[in-house]
Amino acid sequence: MSVSIWRICPTEIESVLPSLADLLRATVNSGTPLGFLPPLTLDDARAYWMSIRPAMYAGTRVLLAAFADGEIVGSGQLTFASALYDRMQPIYTGEAAADGIDLNFIRIEQPRPIFDRMSGGQEFDVAEYSSSEYVQRYANKQCPFVAIPVFPSR
Repeated sequence: MSVSIWRICPTEIESVLPSLADLLRATVNSGTPLGFLPPLTLDDARAYWMSIRPAMYAGTRVLLAAFADGEIVGSGQLTFASALYDRMQPIYTGEAAADGIDLNFIRIEQPRPIFDRMSGGQEFDVAEYSSSEYVQRYANKQCPFVAIPVFPSR
C-alpha cells in the first residue's frame, strides 16, 4: 500500500469532512483522545474540523491528510511559532524539514506574545515557551504542555 500526504486547502475541507470526522471519532473513541474527551460524537468531530477552517484561510493552520488507495487514512497539522533566530533559519526556509510534514512556521519576533498566546489559548502546536512559566504551571498542576529541552535563543 502506497501512502501519499497532501495538503488540504480550506476550500476542500467540506469534500473530505466525512472521512476526517470518521477518522477523528474512531481515533478518539478507540483510546487515543488527542485532547478530546471520549466518547466523541460525529457532530463534534465535524464541528472540530470546520472550526479550524478560519485559521487555514488565515494561514496560521495547515491541514495534511494521508491518502491510501484514494481514502484518508490519517491527518496532521502543525503550527510552530518562534522568532527568527539564527538557529531557526533552516526551519523557516525549509532547509531543515522532515519528510511528510508541512510545517507552518509563524514568525513572531518578540517571545512575550508567543508565551501569552500559548498560555491564554494554546494557539500553536509547537512554540518556544518561557522555562520559568513552564515550571510554575507544572508545579501548580496547570500545565497542558510537554516540554522539549530546545533553546532557540541564548
